[in-house]
Amino acid sequence: MGNRQQAKPMTWGEKLARENRDLKEKIGMLKIETATLQRNLRNTWELMEALPGAVILVEKRQIVFANEASCEVLGYEKQELLERHMTDLVHPDSDIFLENLSAKISPAEGMRDPHEVVFLKKNGGRLLCAVGMRSIRRDRKKAFLVNMLEIEQIKEKERRAGASQNMENMKRVITIFDKQMEAFMLLFEKPPGGSEEGQAGDKDQQILSEKMEHLREICSAMARELRLIARVEYDPSEMGLFDLQEVIRDAEVASRSRVSSHSDQEEAGVGLKKYLRTVSPLWGCEGEMREAFVSIIQNAMEASGPFGGIYVTSEEDSSFASVYVQDNGPGIRKDVADRMYEPFVTTKKVPHKGLGLSVAYAIVTRHGGKINLISREGQGTTVAVRLPLAEKGMTNKGGVRKNWIRDRSALLISSGNSLADLLRLLFRDRGGQVTVVSGEREAVRELRKNLYDLLIMNYDTSRDETESIIRRTKEIWPDLAIVLVHSGKQIQEKQVWEQLGVDFIEGRPLNMDMFFHLLSGIFERKGAR
Repeated sequence: MGNRQQAKPMTWGEKLARENRDLKEKIGMLKIETATLQRNLRNTWELMEALPGAVILVEKRQIVFANEASCEVLGYEKQELLERHMTDLVHPDSDIFLENLSAKISPAEGMRDPHEVVFLKKNGGRLLCAVGMRSIRRDRKKAFLVNMLEIEQIKEKERRAGASQNMENMKRVITIFDKQMEAFMLLFEKPPGGSEEGQAGDKDQQILSEKMEHLREICSAMARELRLIARVEYDPSEMGLFDLQEVIRDAEVASRSRVSSHSDQEEAGVGLKKYLRTVSPLWGCEGEMREAFVSIIQNAMEASGPFGGIYVTSEEDSSFASVYVQDNGPGIRKDVADRMYEPFVTTKKVPHKGLGLSVAYAIVTRHGGKINLISREGQGTTVAVRLPLAEKGMTNKGGVRKNWIRDRSALLISSGNSLADLLRLLFRDRGGQVTVVSGEREAVRELRKNLYDLLIMNYDTSRDETESIIRRTKEIWPDLAIVLVHSGKQIQEKQVWEQLGVDFIEGRPLNMDMFFHLLSGIFERKGAR
């Protein structure tokens, strides 16, 4: 057997060097893993920061993280929010939510289904949100990740998504229908001269020809309206700057002409008052925008009847122009009003086709605007159109007014009616908020709980009750601005109301430009929030 050379045992120094090398390799791996974890953590925080919804991280009721969206909806700067406890932000009506924050919920559990929670904004206003909450671990401590979505925004998005989907489905149907309509219209072409002369003396044939011609005109008009709804985009040659005042004036003339063309209608003489403020130019297809307002004004004329009235006002704020068409017609049931943008939905009898508001909706949305219908049975209808100006910051002779409504909160005392719906919409579009209560007791309770910039009273109660509310409000909150909105009839003894502390009195229908001008004056005197 050959001699085998045995390995020398490692010396103490060699063992130490080897262990040192292994340890360095492990430390290197740990550094790589730590860097990866830190990078992933940064990405996670950046992702949470970029989320469109409001996200807050709470540890022992202390806010330790808030993304930009949460700061925006609550009206705080980020550092201000990080110095707050959740108890500062949650209204007492939602104390069950605070109890869940203190409950011993495991990280795998949480409020899986969204709950409605009322938050308090920095300006004292209330914000109703659908809230989802989940328990997580942060630095080995339990924390709660809270996701907030505004209820009003959810409802508005769902409504608009539903309307948009219905409109897309209808556009596909319209495209097919339009092709069939073109083929059908060929049947109405006049026959060659010879056969027509042979039938000239036939009275029955003449009556039939007149009916066929009338039917041809109806079909032609319907085909034109359907094409306006189904259209997707504009040719660049159709686009340009246009004057909104001129468009509305032309639309009134065209609307009267169309209404008077109905032999059984007298609405062409309906009273229409316009208070149109000069606004900055708009960019778009002037012809189609005129058609949109023809549809809106014609609808209002037909709804109001020969003895009704229509009130058209316009105003400009920030980078938008708004037009309000108010009528004193019979109003529309809510279930029908929610579907009025859908083609062929109408409250009128034949021959009305139910395409007018569908045309207006399609044109306004193609121009990047919004259209809202506010109506209640027996209280008339208001159509509010909001359109972007041609350029951000473009001014007219008087300049664009500062938006003093943003972050302001108003309390409206009114039995539920269309005025409440209209003011909610108008304040929301400008970043403000309106809370509605029905009487004096509820108003006092609300004013004691929350901070408000303005009290608006709808003069739909008795004079004694209205005076009582104003006197009591001024005794407790002498600096609170008060606005009185009355039915539109000349209010008596205006000085008496002013002596009671009413800042200004406005009649219905509202002159929107003047109304917001007066409100802005009140807020400007109060200063920035």
